Amino acid sequence: PIEISPLSQYNLKRYLGELLVSDYRRVSALGDYLYGVTSGNPFHLRELVRQFLEEDALFQREGIWDLRPEKREAIRESDSVITILLRRIDSFPLEEIFVIHVASVIGRDISAHMLVQLCAMESSGVNKALENAVDAHILEHKADPSDYSFTYNRLAEMLYQRFEDRQKYHLLSAEYYEKNISHKYEKNIYTIFYHYRKARFAEKMLEYAPLCSRLSPWSAASASWP
Repeated sequence: PIEISPLSQYNLKRYLGELLVSDYRRVSALGDYLYGVTSGNPFHLRELVRQFLEEDALFQREGIWDLRPEKREAIRESDSVITILLRRIDSFPLEEIFVIHVASVIGRDISAHMLVQLCAMESSGVNKALENAVDAHILEHKADPSDYSFTYNRLAEMLYQRFEDRQKYHLLSAEYYEKNISHKYEKNIYTIFYHYRKARFAEKMLEYAPLCSRLSPWSAASASWP
């Protein structure tokens, strides 16, 4: 996941003031409360403020910002960054939700080219879904602009668990890797085996299991695990 340095309590109030276009002294008490909720994480703070504004949960009394009492009562684990991002994904067009779900099956490293193949979609549609996911802080670019990863591993896991067709796309992933990475066959053999195992393809599992056992320790360590 993205490493984000926490803000001090004072700097969080400054940032909260910027988000609400107010002097930081007018958000001081609210900042104290949100510092405890977010532990100083600026991304979490930004997402919460966006959510609160959308829900009309923030208000001003004599110029001082505060959070409605009923909203304070409702803030629990469900208001974590992960839950906020899941809600945002649910607001996406169905085609884009599908692309993100398929990406959760692929694993740690997500190739746009691979997604186009697996989703059987035009590249423009897949690329739009990926870029919208980056803008929404669901995915992030890797060194190669056509490669992506999820901002949070737990987010990927939760998307994966709710994707009913994941077995089908594990099979498609395994077949894609077999066809397209023959020049890296040894390094990626664990990845291929993993996808066939998740697809419950017994014949291929039996084929790859002995190959995995013969991998050198260096190759196993550098294998591209999903």
